Parts: sequence; C-alpha cells; structure tokens
Amino acid sequence: MFRDLLTLALLCNGMSCSSVGYTGGSDVPSDNLLLVELALEDQEARRGGSPGRSDLDRLRLVIDEIGAGRMHTSDDRRNAALVLLQQFGEAPRRQAP
Repeated sequence: MFRDLLTLALLCNGMSCSSVGYTGGSDVPSDNLLLVELALEDQEARRGGSPGRSDLDRLRLVIDEIGAGRMHTSDDRRNAALVLLQQFGEAPRRQAP
C-alpha cells in the first residue's frame, strides 16, 4: 500500500516541479526542514530511541509533504525515502501513550 502511495506521490511531485522550472541563481531551493527532522527521528527509533512521533505519524507527515509538493532537493527525497523505505517488511510500530 505505501509503495503505491509513494510511487503516486513521487510522480505527482515530479510533475509539479517540472512545471515550475529552475532558473538558477538565488532561486536554489533549500532542504525541507520537516523531512530532515523526520529522518533523524526515524533513525533514532531504529537505534532503539524514543522519538516524539510514532512510525505511523512520520509516514503520514512524509506522505503529506510529498503530496503537497514540498520536496525540492535530492536531500528531501533521500530523507523521505529513509522514513518510507524503513517501513517495508514490517508493520508501523505504535508508541505506548
């Protein structure tokens, strides 16, 4: 299910980015700070830590960012992939309240 959503979101994101175009100079896009934070949280969870958000929360936020077209750099794509691809093969873990 997430693989289909990821594929769709990446295709949609690619279309929106190509329609905007890149002009160079000072228009260089910066990294999405939420995706950076989510990737760091995800890595912390994989090492046994207790980040503030659950796996499922991180997945939803990443999918929202992709769907909203807020991935502009290669690091954004890498950070999104770190969160999304960690989930394949295992069910998202929920944190105890």
